[in-house]
Amino acid sequence: MGNAAADAFTVNFPSVTAGTEALFAGTKIIDDITDQLERDAERSLSFWEDSAKEQYFISKRKWDVAINEMTMVLGGAGKVLNQISDNYRGTENRNANMWEK
Repeated sequence: MGNAAADAFTVNFPSVTAGTEALFAGTKIIDDITDQLERDAERSLSFWEDSAKEQYFISKRKWDVAINEMTMVLGGAGKVLNQISDNYRGTENRNANMWEK
């Protein structure tokens, strides 16, 4: 059996909130950057040779899939982190209420 104090841990709610916000901000940054890259590329596509255009669209489909997966992971991690924080906060509130009775 371990030392109860050594086995305990704490949750720093402001840090969890900051982490969650950073994950959601990361998805927005990725979206903004890829949108800008796409707009820039599309402006110059008319100057590209057919084989270059074709390769661009082949690569773009792969990038789109990878970017969608990345933003889903980041967004999902943010949601899970929020749920974890909410669960810890609920547990802390229930434990505090036990002492009030």
